[in-house]
Amino acid sequence: MKSTDLVYQLENNNKIPLSKVKEDGSGKPGIYAMWFQGKMNYVGKTATSQVDRVGNQHAKGNSCTSSYVNYLRAEHGITVTPQERAMVDISIPTLKIEEAKVRSFLETNITCSFVEVDPSTALEDSDKKPEDYLFEHYKEEGVDLLNNPTKGNRKLIKEADLDSLFS
Repeated sequence: MKSTDLVYQLENNNKIPLSKVKEDGSGKPGIYAMWFQGKMNYVGKTATSQVDRVGNQHAKGNSCTSSYVNYLRAEHGITVTPQERAMVDISIPTLKIEEAKVRSFLETNITCSFVEVDPSTALEDSDKKPEDYLFEHYKEEGVDLLNNPTKGNRKLIKEADLDSLFS
């Protein structure tokens, strides 16, 4: 696949609500983009399928299996407040409450587009694999991806995780 085709398809293919990815998503490997209120904010790859990576991992809201969830928690301050914790039976772990809160945020605000392409093979007109090409392309275009591979983003996530441990 050519780089221009990858970008065009990723930006113009149907954007599926996360709650529908399990039913309507692709069962093949490829590249996906997450969209927050119509604006791309994450690019990822899956060696298995869109249904597995996005529908089964990201959409669950579990920060242990999804870096995207960690990025969203940090970017949007998604945490369980003491008031929310007090409203729920004490036998339910705080992590389960947080997952439900993240799932609600995902279902309300996030859609996903997908391109079937081998994520481990370089593009026809580039020496880069699709995900690496997209990181570089969108950085040049000024698109602020949550997972742009920089030390600043990793630091933000670590600080957000520390804050949630002590709140």
